[in-house]
Amino acid sequence: TPDGREVYFTQRKEGEPNRLMMSRLGTDGWTAPEPAAFAKGFPDAEPHVTPDGRALYFGSRRPQPGSARSDDGIWVVTRTAGGTWGAPRYHGPGMYVSSARSGNLYITDVTNATGTGEGAAIVYPWTAGKFGRPQRLGGGVNTPRVADHVFVAPDESYILLDSTRPGGQGGEGDLYACFRRPDGSWSEAVNLGDVVNAPGTTFCPSVSPDGRYIFYTANNDIYWVSAKILEPLRARVLGAGSAR
Repeated sequence: TPDGREVYFTQRKEGEPNRLMMSRLGTDGWTAPEPAAFAKGFPDAEPHVTPDGRALYFGSRRPQPGSARSDDGIWVVTRTAGGTWGAPRYHGPGMYVSSARSGNLYITDVTNATGTGEGAAIVYPWTAGKFGRPQRLGGGVNTPRVADHVFVAPDESYILLDSTRPGGQGGEGDLYACFRRPDGSWSEAVNLGDVVNAPGTTFCPSVSPDGRYIFYTANNDIYWVSAKILEPLRARVLGAGSAR
């Protein structure tokens, strides 16, 4: 969360369904992880708190409106006046949500919403108080292979993604970054290198609400690193004057 006092993550134990867990920072440190109150009774995963802290999106295999059959979808809860999360509401198809301060919503498409091929990373632009038509992300985000999980920086200056591409570190996925060019387009993807990636599978990147830290999963555990590791990559892709 933006205040740094709550953390939400997926727990996956052998032979058990995914669980959405949370922990709070108190006077004695972090509390023992426990299932999030709104995510009990169904397989839930991949939580994302919006930069303003008002909403939390997550993936779930619970029955969707008008159906008794459990299916994958994106759900959302919003903060109540009392500070708790409200009841989950179905948002739509897709997986792995991230959002920018602008309100734009980035997801992995699973239904060919843009008509350009299933499985690509897309964005729903937030305009006039509602989401517009989805757009397939360009540059190196979905090329030469589509992104599996994409996460946008709060200021939309870069996108992190995982994908299996030629020249990677091996395994089933590496982390890459694409940077926003001055004209608004996305750059080619650059591998984050062996500071982050390893021969195993590295995937599911996310960025803290303040933009200072990158979190990701490797070897069935959660790691974090300073977002400053991106600066030399940004300079390489956009030029020396682009470093921040």
